[in-house]
Amino acid sequence: MSSELKKKNQKIMDDVAFILARPYPKGSEIFSRTESKLWFIAVEQIESRLLLANAMLDGRWMSGPKQISFNRDYSVNSGDTGKPRSVMKTSDVEKVRILVEQFISNVSSSPAGGDVLFPFREVMEKLTRFKAHLSEDPLLRTLFHKVSDSFRDKTPSKMPIIKGISNKQNLRLWYKYHGYYRVLIKVVELENDYLSESLKFNQDWIYESEDLVIMLFAYSIFSGQASTGVPKILTHSEKLLIDYPSIKTIHNAMKAFLV
Repeated sequence: MSSELKKKNQKIMDDVAFILARPYPKGSEIFSRTESKLWFIAVEQIESRLLLANAMLDGRWMSGPKQISFNRDYSVNSGDTGKPRSVMKTSDVEKVRILVEQFISNVSSSPAGGDVLFPFREVMEKLTRFKAHLSEDPLLRTLFHKVSDSFRDKTPSKMPIIKGISNKQNLRLWYKYHGYYRVLIKVVELENDYLSESLKFNQDWIYESEDLVIMLFAYSIFSGQASTGVPKILTHSEKLLIDYPSIKTIHNAMKAFLV
């Protein structure tokens, strides 16, 4: 049974890699500020779920060998005739989100079936480079470029030097990205102590971002505290289901993960 599930999971993540290997839209192909923000949100939904999946697999994707095939021509697999791959659409990103959630659900129910190959670093390099292109915040843009370089070079970068964070929303964002890139996958290091001293967790943030909740699930699993941490986070994700219905599959997967 586990071998069949492993084949199924490998097919899911092959499909994810295949879709994410498409060219991402350039600035001239994103026609409004609103569209740019929608792209950013969609990409972050994928990123948070991939980080959770990697945590559930004890970080094997992050520490595994480079998957060179991600950068090859995918035309043989797609049935194309050598024509350039079409540019990614937001519908493609939505499909990826659903596929990754399906993988997470499968692994929650049967961890042995999660031992599959996936070009995690190559995908994350591309996603964070695209986020840098989409971001309007110069410091965050710098951070995303540094993170992308770290995935490419397999060498941690320094986080941008920050002397102050202007508002509550920015503080929440930096808390999330500090959790993503420094704590969970260690692709950046701190240049100074300001972030460590400033980023005190505010429980109200949980109800403002599904990505932060998913990051907390990932941290609980990554740190070996799933048995105590996940139930606490589930009480919060339960309250998010009305405003953030897209977290429902993750919520149910985390409940199954504890069984």
